[in-house]
Amino acid sequence: MRDIKKSANIYLTIISIIGCTCFLFMKPFQINTAHETVIIFALIGSILLLNHYTIPLPPEGNSISMDSAIYLASLYLFGLDHTLQVLFINAVIYAIYKWKIAWWKHLFNFSIYNLMIISAYYVFIYTGGKIGTIYAINLSPYILSLSIYFIVNMLLINYYFSLKQPDGTASLFSGIIKDKTFLVSYFSTLLLSIMLGILLNQQGILAAFYLSVWRFFYPLLLISIFSYSRKPLTRPTKIS
Repeated sequence: MRDIKKSANIYLTIISIIGCTCFLFMKPFQINTAHETVIIFALIGSILLLNHYTIPLPPEGNSISMDSAIYLASLYLFGLDHTLQVLFINAVIYAIYKWKIAWWKHLFNFSIYNLMIISAYYVFIYTGGKIGTIYAINLSPYILSLSIYFIVNMLLINYYFSLKQPDGTASLFSGIIKDKTFLVSYFSTLLLSIMLGILLNQQGILAAFYLSVWRFFYPLLLISIFSYSRKPLTRPTKIS
């Protein structure tokens, strides 16, 4: 048991160091214009609101929130630097607000988001994506970057759970394959990130307000979809 806990702690340390190093290497902090500062804090405010509604992902205890749509939309429109600024400021505010949560969990979460966003950015660029606007005609860069975003999240989180519960590794990956929540969250995040990108491009900070209103209706939509899609299915696999 001690060896398992030690392995998990070593993994947490390595990922945290890699994530924070990548963040510093990207040098995201720069002088912003007044308009850019307003946009950044509007996005941060929306993310803090959206963090109340998370989408569950296998294994049990893992989740991804609607803030992913904002990070991706910011990535597509404003590039990596601004998005990492939003991530950092949001992480600091959230850590202060959720001060009862262990500090290493905040650091690990921040590091994973760094790796997800940076990976998605370079996939987006190398597959022909252009920063600054949304090109709905060519969706492949958006689909591929979002795919990497989710894959990095799933791999890093699931490996941590597999270290903590090595006997449940088979059930873990079985749950990932069978659970339909991932597909719903994938396509909804893709749609929301593109919609928000278009709104931000056309309406500016009003897009953040629209998304904040939408957050009240989106969870109800997800509940309806899950209730309908899971009726004919057996109970989903969970790791105890």
